[in-house]
Amino acid sequence: DLTEVRLEVFRHNPRAIKAYQRVGFVVTGEHVEWVGRSQRELQVIEMRLRRDDWEEASEQAGGETTPAPVEDDHDQP
Repeated sequence: DLTEVRLEVFRHNPRAIKAYQRVGFVVTGEHVEWVGRSQRELQVIEMRLRRDDWEEASEQAGGETTPAPVEDDHDQP
């Protein structure tokens, strides 16, 4: 019953932004977050993917609805 997925990504991460856009996410807004004691400014992009848009894109791509596996390097020393 999931109808929409939303995420936030830092503007300084263009590879992630492009990856999200490739699977159908669209930019819905942006905001600034201030983090740490030094109050470092981080620009944040807000994105969303609606189920209807995912299904439509999937049909145009020949029915492929399963994303390619992503290697997880978080467990590496």
